[in-house]
Amino acid sequence: MIERVSIWGEMTQKIYRLILEAYKNGIKEYTSKDVLEWWEAKYGKITDIDTERKIVSRVAGTGGMTYVKYYGHRKGLTHYSLREENIDLLRYQLSLKSSEYKTHNLGPTAAELKQNKLKSIEEAFKSPANIKIINELKSLNHDELMNTSVYALPVSARLKKCLGYDNLHTIGELLEDRTKAELLRVPSFGRLCLVELEYVLDLLGLKLKKSYWEE
Repeated sequence: MIERVSIWGEMTQKIYRLILEAYKNGIKEYTSKDVLEWWEAKYGKITDIDTERKIVSRVAGTGGMTYVKYYGHRKGLTHYSLREENIDLLRYQLSLKSSEYKTHNLGPTAAELKQNKLKSIEEAFKSPANIKIINELKSLNHDELMNTSVYALPVSARLKKCLGYDNLHTIGELLEDRTKAELLRVPSFGRLCLVELEYVLDLLGLKLKKSYWEE
């Protein structure tokens, strides 16, 4: 556990300005995907998954200041509807100075969380039950494995739930239809879920589809 200064950063300011600009142009509803498109149109192409993830995370943070219209499954995105009172709040947030933000105990860093997650996954896969499941999956031929339900993977209940949110039913659909970036846009699917999923797929000799910046 370390102390870090929570600063309302430049990226968040840019996102708020993009939302305000969209409102001025008559847009009253948006998703994180919309903001990513606005970002690329104004600031240039996003070239790494960490930047995209940070933008998506900060867009989710605006949910506390905008009205959540519905939590839908269309492409796994939450839809936000802007109202005049929300716009006033966004304008107020933009007027705040970063000096007003204090130091907080924010817990482990992202790197520490990832390392802790990997350790817990490695421990979990030492159990006879998980070893048996992995060996059974490895014994399948390629077509059988691709047609196997994602729920057969020995992963956490949270990860299975996220894959269900994204309407993914088989391992083949997961590998062929989704990149890392697309999975990270699924509600509740965070970086630690990605770490867990990649670990399990690696045990099976499989990899997720690459995002455009990885090709």
